[in-house]
Amino acid sequence: MDNQGTEDDGLEWAAKQDFTARYGNFGVETVRRWEGFAMMVKTRMTPNPITASPDMGILDALKLMREHKVRRLPVLDKGKLVGIVVESELLRIAPSPATTLSVFEVNYLLAKMKIKDVMTPDPVTVTPDTLIE
Repeated sequence: MDNQGTEDDGLEWAAKQDFTARYGNFGVETVRRWEGFAMMVKTRMTPNPITASPDMGILDALKLMREHKVRRLPVLDKGKLVGIVVESELLRIAPSPATTLSVFEVNYLLAKMKIKDVMTPDPVTVTPDTLIE
């Protein structure tokens, strides 16, 4: 049996040599970032999301989420991001089915609550060119 290897081994060695000559000792992941292979926020973000205002009612926000099939709404006040509200949080604040309140009382109470009462204020933000890693 001969120990010289196959032609494929030679091609693999040549490819490694070419890579090293071109990029030095940097890893493949670093080079992928340079060459545009890295996943960035802009590849996953929604460019013009549906938004809510701080004074929007909870029931209106839930309706908006269901209409547009989204689970999160950025909260904008005069065009500035002031918070984020998540569907699960809105559902969590609803009374338990075991409540003694009538349906009318529950709806009345929820209608009085505003997004600003339940939103997460000052969410962390990143630029569209931030790497997702």
